[in-house]
Amino acid sequence: MRGESIERVVLVFPGALGDLLLALPALRALRARHAGARVTAVVNQPLRALVELAGVADETAALEGADAALLFGGERLPRWLGGRPFVYGWLGGGDDEVRARVAAAARGARFFGVERGGSATHAAVAYARAVGAPTAADALAAAARLVPPPSSAADARWAGLTAPILAVHPGAGGRAKRWDIAGFVQVAVDSRAVLAAERVEHVIDRRPSSFSDVDVVVTVVVRVRPLQSRDRAKRFELVTC
Repeated sequence: MRGESIERVVLVFPGALGDLLLALPALRALRARHAGARVTAVVNQPLRALVELAGVADETAALEGADAALLFGGERLPRWLGGRPFVYGWLGGGDDEVRARVAAAARGARFFGVERGGSATHAAVAYARAVGAPTAADALAAAARLVPPPSSAADARWAGLTAPILAVHPGAGGRAKRWDIAGFVQVAVDSRAVLAAERVEHVIDRRPSSFSDVDVVVTVVVRVRPLQSRDRAKRFELVTC
C-alpha cells in the first residue's frame, strides 16, 4: 500500500508493555508511511497513554472494550472499522472468521503475529521486517526513542534524586514473566559496587507495566540514559528488569 492515498488506518496491537516497546519502530514506520491518513491504534487500555506519547496514532481505542469484542462476532463491527480503513492487525490473523469480517469492512488488511520469543531473531527486528521498516540496530534505537512532554510531577521526582541513579522497574504485569524478588534485591545490593559509590539513589517503581502516570516514569528513564554517555565521571547507569 506504499504510496497509495488512504484516508484512514487502523493498527490493532494486543501486546503488553514490552511487546509494544519492541514493536514501536514498526508502528511508527506505518504511521510515517500513511502520514496523510487518520490513524487509530487499538491497544490495551493501560497502554493508550504511551501510544499517544509515542505519536503512533491520532486517536486510540481500548482493546478490552465491548466494541473490540465485535471483531470476533456479532451483528455489527467495531466503530473504528467504519469508513473502510486499511487495517494492520496483530490479532486474529489465524482466525478465518476474523479475517473475513475485517476484509469485508476494510479497504485492505495485513495480519501479523505478536512475537513470543521463540525465534533467534530479535523481536524488534522481526516486527520491523514484517512491515518493511529498517532493521539496522541504529535505526531501531532511533525509532524507539520516547520524548516525554513537560511534566511538573516528573520534574519534582527528578529534582528529589541524588546521583548516582539506578532506575528499576518490575517489568511485565504478569508475575510469571517477572524476576523473582531475589533478583531485584541482588541488583540493589550489587549496584553500589557497580557504580563505585557508597550511596546509590534507587528509583524503584513498584507498579507493574500498567502504570498511569507514564510521563513520570518515561522522564526518569530518558534523563538517566543520556548522562551515562555524556559524562561518565558521574557514573549514571540504568538497569531495567
